[in-house]
Amino acid sequence: MSVASGDYTVQVARLRLHRFTCESLAAVEQRIAEEEARRTKHYQEDLGDVELPRPRADLEAGKQLPRIFGDIPNGLVGVPLEDFDPFYFKNQRTFIVLNKGKAIFRFSATSALYIFSPFHP
Repeated sequence: MSVASGDYTVQVARLRLHRFTCESLAAVEQRIAEEEARRTKHYQEDLGDVELPRPRADLEAGKQLPRIFGDIPNGLVGVPLEDFDPFYFKNQRTFIVLNKGKAIFRFSATSALYIFSPFHP
């Protein structure tokens, strides 16, 4: 099941909320490394009319999760989740937290003060 929304198609049935874990962070780091390797291999001086990817406006931090995504399981409210916005998922070190009201809070997954990991209690 998919629903057209602007320039992109939202795959409603495929949305899976996953907890943000050390393995999730390692997967993000791997995607970033692969993207960097691809960029250096296919370096282009002039990008021309190529439109750069942008974050989805309906998944912006502070906004509510669109109704199309359904209800949030109780066990995943208030816990770090993998970011499912394609812009951030692909090559950004971020995670999200959803509250009971389905508001989206986005956080950086980098170390704070070079000391505390994103998993520090």
